Amino acid sequence: MQLFADSQTHFAAVSEDGRLKVWDVSNGALQQELKERDHLSYRYTSLAWTQPKTKGKKRSGDSGLGLLALGTSSGIVVVWDLATGEVKHTLQADAVHGSGAVQALTFNPQGSLLYSSSSDKHVLEWNVSNGKVERKFRCGSGGASALAVSADGEILAVGGSALRTFDLSSGKKSRKLVSGLSTAVTQLRFANVETGIESSRFLFAATAGARFVNMYDLELTEHDAPALTFSLPSSADAVFARASVGEAVTKKSKKNKKSKKEKEAVKPVINLLVGATAAAGAMFLWAHKYQQVEDASELALASKPLPPTLSTAESAGILLAELSTQKDKTEVLVARGSLVKPVFETVSPVEENTPSQWKKELEFTEISDALLLTAERADKNGKRQKVEATAEDEKTHVPTLSERRALANSMAVVDDTTSFEDLDGDEDEEDELTLAERVEALRERVEGDVTAALSRAERDADAPEDKDNKPDASSLASVLEQALQARDNALLEYCLRTRDVKVVAKTVARVPASRVLALLEVIVRKLERSPNRFARLCPWLRAVLLHHTAYLVAQPDLVPSLSALYQLLETRLQVHEQMQKLSGRLALVLGQIHVNNGNNEQEDDETRAAVVYHEGEEEVEVDGDDSSQEEEDEDDVETEDE
Repeated sequence: MQLFADSQTHFAAVSEDGRLKVWDVSNGALQQELKERDHLSYRYTSLAWTQPKTKGKKRSGDSGLGLLALGTSSGIVVVWDLATGEVKHTLQADAVHGSGAVQALTFNPQGSLLYSSSSDKHVLEWNVSNGKVERKFRCGSGGASALAVSADGEILAVGGSALRTFDLSSGKKSRKLVSGLSTAVTQLRFANVETGIESSRFLFAATAGARFVNMYDLELTEHDAPALTFSLPSSADAVFARASVGEAVTKKSKKNKKSKKEKEAVKPVINLLVGATAAAGAMFLWAHKYQQVEDASELALASKPLPPTLSTAESAGILLAELSTQKDKTEVLVARGSLVKPVFETVSPVEENTPSQWKKELEFTEISDALLLTAERADKNGKRQKVEATAEDEKTHVPTLSERRALANSMAVVDDTTSFEDLDGDEDEEDELTLAERVEALRERVEGDVTAALSRAERDADAPEDKDNKPDASSLASVLEQALQARDNALLEYCLRTRDVKVVAKTVARVPASRVLALLEVIVRKLERSPNRFARLCPWLRAVLLHHTAYLVAQPDLVPSLSALYQLLETRLQVHEQMQKLSGRLALVLGQIHVNNGNNEQEDDETRAAVVYHEGEEEVEVDGDDSSQEEEDEDDVETEDE
């Protein structure tokens, strides 16, 4: 799940391990990473974002990020305040929706109301300020799987097995559309319109597994069929659209029975720009001039599926796309790559000199295998960050909760590795250095001290244990039980430091059954905080699951207790295959580098001259050789005579 902010300055996504991440679109930097305490006990199923509407000067920093709502599989709606990095409300939707998952969320344009739906037959309207349910809208026995609110805040569209629209001023259902829907609606979106078009006129819907997107003209009150149908090779994962007024066209109407003359009517043309993204990474764009029809026969003719005007291949790796909010420009804002490091860029589907002519294909920035930007793009971003950092230093900045946590962690690392007295150095030299150079020097010193500390820890771990000081299973089990009862982290670390498999197995076997779940929770929490401890804590985890299987199976809440462990292992296994491929590629590259170095050394040896002759010295060297040869012959003769 991913979503652009209304201002298109930020991008939010939910990772597989339940972490909410927010990126800055301008530089691609990860701005926030938020998680709940029990974020592994359920999964997120829906996402909605609202930002405060500010007039005049644009807000800077995190103050304008607004609220972000997350629907969960347990029926709870979590509302995050991104300005403070804390949960503002936890809406207990399960009390009304039941225990079903929250399938769809959407805010009204003002951000004061939140609408949620599930498999229940009602859509709930929440008051964001107090977290209470204001109204309920009946949407059918099958529930609602998609929601959308028009830009003027007057119409609520609900998608399920059918499309229903509600007048929010009166709370009554206005229309029900069934035609053109083969399965449940998964995507629902009102078109962004310009002046002269009602914001609630054009409604776009995509259904599960269907390879088309329907457009409904809500001004056609006599028909419920789609006004237009856009076809694509695969099902749509996200939909976006824009409508603008074009040139008026005079259209001849059919003859009337009483009057044999044809009537001429001026019909405004609506320029539509529609886009959709697929889960595989492709994007499809349509450009169409739409004219309102009058009768059902014209509607059937107009609803012939329209092929894409422009499409991209799946290799583009598009995560999400939105039409740019800049006026007088036809551009698409695209998020590409991976959620680990997404790349943001703006592309134009039309030619620069001739806006009416569409390009044959879109060109994107190349993404390296390491999911980073190319050197040119990274250099530009680095310069931009330096300029922004200089500008931020000139004004007062109130740090957010996430920034305070990052600062506290960095200060803890500095305190553990070195003191500030050692970092002072020579005052004269420090005065000559810039702030950036001083920070870089500090970082290098801290990294060196941390590396030395890690190497010492590895040497201590590899050193043979003293058999005399090695605890036995009985004493270690009693210490472990006391640590679990008192929640003493120091004693727990002392016990978990044991690496002998036999001692670990006997210790875990002596742990009382009432402490098994607590021990399992401690191990999982430590693995989650420090994934590099898997090698040491896996024997403890294996022993718990092996010796206390009967007790764990008999527990009624086993699934919630082990869900965090299951998701943790599943996440690591998903990354394992990718890391193996990366390791193989690195080994191949290093091998090629060694081979090239060996070939270069061999070529240097082959090109080196075995004998060097200097001009004017050749005869001397030859005479010398002859004289030495004669001396050797004389020595041989003397030896024979003797």
